[in-house]
Amino acid sequence: MSKQLEETNCVDKEDTLKKNKSSKSRRETAVQGTNDCSIVSKCSMSQQGYYEDPYLQAFVVRVTRRAPLIHRGYYVRAKACEYTVERFLSTNPGPKQIISLGAGFDSSYFRLKAKNLLKETVLFEIDFPELVKRKHALIKQRTDMLEMIGPINIHHPAMSPHIELSGSHYKLLGVDLSQTNTVEAVLRLCGADLDTPTLLMSECVLTYMTRRCSSALVKWASETFTNVAFVLYEQINPNDTFGLFMQNHYITIGSPLKCINHFPTLISQVERFIKLGWEKVRALDLNQFYSSVLESSERARVERLEMFDEYEELHLKGSHYFILTAHNGTCPPLLPGGDDAQEKTTLYEDCTSLSFPPLQNTSLRRFGHVTSCVTSPQGGACALTVGGFGEQEGRHMRVSEMVALDTASMETQTVFPDQDNKHVEVSRMHATVTRLQDGSLLLIGGRLSPMKLCSQIVTIETRHSVLPSCVQCGDVDTKQSDDTMIPSESCDNDVYLNLVSGSKNTDNCHGVIMTGQSNCDIDSNHDSGANNEVANVTQDRKFRLDAHCTVVPVAAGDVPCPRWRHSAVAVQYQGEEVVLIFGGRTQSYLGLNDCWLYSPRNNHWTQLSTKGPQLVLCHSHTASVWNRYMVVAGGLHDNTTPLNSVHLLDLETVTWSLLTNQIQGRYSHTAHVIGDFLVLIGGVGVSHTLPGVAIVHLPTGSTGEFTLPAMERDQLVMLHRHTSLPLEDNKFLILGGGGNCFSFGTHLNTTPVILDISKAWMVMKDRVQRCVNQNSLGHNPDVLPHVACLPKDKK
Repeated sequence: MSKQLEETNCVDKEDTLKKNKSSKSRRETAVQGTNDCSIVSKCSMSQQGYYEDPYLQAFVVRVTRRAPLIHRGYYVRAKACEYTVERFLSTNPGPKQIISLGAGFDSSYFRLKAKNLLKETVLFEIDFPELVKRKHALIKQRTDMLEMIGPINIHHPAMSPHIELSGSHYKLLGVDLSQTNTVEAVLRLCGADLDTPTLLMSECVLTYMTRRCSSALVKWASETFTNVAFVLYEQINPNDTFGLFMQNHYITIGSPLKCINHFPTLISQVERFIKLGWEKVRALDLNQFYSSVLESSERARVERLEMFDEYEELHLKGSHYFILTAHNGTCPPLLPGGDDAQEKTTLYEDCTSLSFPPLQNTSLRRFGHVTSCVTSPQGGACALTVGGFGEQEGRHMRVSEMVALDTASMETQTVFPDQDNKHVEVSRMHATVTRLQDGSLLLIGGRLSPMKLCSQIVTIETRHSVLPSCVQCGDVDTKQSDDTMIPSESCDNDVYLNLVSGSKNTDNCHGVIMTGQSNCDIDSNHDSGANNEVANVTQDRKFRLDAHCTVVPVAAGDVPCPRWRHSAVAVQYQGEEVVLIFGGRTQSYLGLNDCWLYSPRNNHWTQLSTKGPQLVLCHSHTASVWNRYMVVAGGLHDNTTPLNSVHLLDLETVTWSLLTNQIQGRYSHTAHVIGDFLVLIGGVGVSHTLPGVAIVHLPTGSTGEFTLPAMERDQLVMLHRHTSLPLEDNKFLILGGGGNCFSFGTHLNTTPVILDISKAWMVMKDRVQRCVNQNSLGHNPDVLPHVACLPKDKK
């Protein structure tokens, strides 16, 4: 796992910011700084074989290798822009011209010239005067690039201070793009023909301008050129969690995205261009471009270039950047039509909420980890989190520390198991942890790095003690009466964890585990005032969790290949408790669909031969247990498409069946079976609305999708690569989550966080009841009735 991907300390910064510069000059310098960072990433991407462009190196002092996520992001950007430019060149025979607005250190002229694609084409580049002077100086150091330009400034010697370089087919102009009159005058002076077919390119330029200036530039282009196409590449979707994090990054570096909130969606961008005089407009986000425009053979080539395991962040980046083409006159369209199928899911709003309980000591900040519930004989419960990538010892790294969180007090405790990290693979990512009936935990699969997979099965035995400090009893006796490691009490299914109650009831762990257990004599018949006393006892109580890790000897049988991003559940199969493993990925295969049974009693693996429609190859799905079924939901197809399906594996007949394919496509989410309902929390998809909460009625397949609440800038929660545990009253405890957010830095959720889906739960119960009522009247509707949950002001 890479360190934070913030593209700071960029090379080749010749024009440092001086104290006496105006605020406008400082903003311009900051925007130019994004060019300096961008060119380093583009060069690194090219060096790794994603995209052939040897001329990028001319604008970089030192080649610095970026992370695979950066390479993928810049590769898709480069291919999208290349696609539109080469379509323009091939569909417009005869003389034509390309005008690059805010060109920066773009090397397109030299790359296209070397490929012999610029016949009868003049290319103009426009940017801030200071930047084009730097670019000119770098070009002069390359003899091969000067030869491609040919004689310079023969026709326009010193005619305008805005003309930095003028060759017969390449013009480098220093003009502020907000001054459209000057832009047009300089273009005319350099020989631009307003009637010849013209392509205007704008990559991440308009978004740094004010709405008035950027719209004026778009309108000027539509009115000035007769036959013209406009290509726009920049950001959208600013107000979900990733979008807010992205905005914060640009604000921090001094170049805020001024336009993004005025035109936040693809639809608003298209409407903007139409209102400003463009006849035909098409737009695709980068996920759509990658999946529908690039050929499958090219996508397969890219997948083989280097090990990659950050699809969440790549898809998030892809849904927050787009490419748009607009056309007037005879210029043909440069993009295929957009596919709006991803937007057809009915989403219910204002049905979920997030709350942030006060932290008693430190928060849990990591992603790619695993969490399991551990209970004590006294009735307390805590969440034990293992592995992942996050904060430890003041830096970002794979985490070796286990963390226990008491669900009553929200107090965390670092657990130091008696292990040697060099020999016991605990600091792994994307593993699974499975709780067995004897209370022990099995840690299976995962990776230490994308090139080093975990083959060890590790047993974690825990001892959880609740040590109450109550109003009547005074001090707490923190001594342990028994130093022998005893497996904790176990649960067969998902566990409800109560935050404040003092009940001792465990009821076979299928109902509610009351975590506020006290040894004090408290009358269970007290009124609400007495309940407050119980709550105070709960908050004052202390807990302790000890853990012991053991590496299981190499198992017998036909052992499955090491994998990560798989699923594992404990099930009863032919009268024995076994762990059922499904799917995942390896270094060579982006998805698996095999099933394996592991017997803890016999330490033996067996591959399970299933019947029925075989599931697709996938990873990052979820698996849960409902009655005699394993329920598999979502996942990422090996072609990198998020799945929208829920499948059932009948453990008696070993047969697969499809329950529904109507959930919002997602992966890297969490799942819980509550009664006859499957609850899916978060994840990543390719829709412009991030997956929120999906509730599926397992007997019927009826599904409801509920959006997450709006996020606050200072309390961003990314619900992917997190873990969750069910609480009472339709609440869930969210732990960890986040990721490396492209070039904007690493986001780690500050958790625990409590997700409340009470309203969503009522909507689904109402939907199911309506279905039952209709069926009792003899109706059999194909689609169950929608019951929208609208904000209060809309009701």
